Amino acid sequence: MKKGTTGNRQQATGNWQWGDALPGRPFPLACCLFPVSCFFLFLSGAGLLAACDSGPRREAESLSVAVDRFRQADNATRPAAADALRAVPCTATDVCQARDACLAFSEPTAKALRLKHEVEEGLKQLETGALPKDSPAARMLPEKLEQAEAMLREGQSRLTSCDDQMLALKRRHRL
Repeated sequence: MKKGTTGNRQQATGNWQWGDALPGRPFPLACCLFPVSCFFLFLSGAGLLAACDSGPRREAESLSVAVDRFRQADNATRPAAADALRAVPCTATDVCQARDACLAFSEPTAKALRLKHEVEEGLKQLETGALPKDSPAARMLPEKLEQAEAMLREGQSRLTSCDDQMLALKRRHRL
């Protein structure tokens, strides 16, 4: 550094510290803290956006899990899985629409499986002689089986609507 100049002597001698002023920068700490504060402001804004969307996203995720459980369940546990699907809460419109579409598919299927189970139990009772062949319950077995088949067809016909709604829901909420 030249004699007679009013430069920053501490910087020239190597004794400079973070709190010292630099030529042209009177507040070095403010300059260093500005990017950090902007970063934290960005993070808090992103957190607020995520918090605003977390309710519907959680509902969508719960619905997705319930639908997957229903589809993966065996016939014996599928009616209980349909009840669990009905119990999924929904406040967001898109989640409620998807849930209703999937209930239109799952509830007839669950009812059909319950009726089918009743028919199987009735046939077992007929074979063992616990249920007389002339009884009204024995005469109702073919009718119950026809009802079960009709409900299965109804549920299957509504499957594509459930699939479409769930696919749109997963895309919208990035699941």
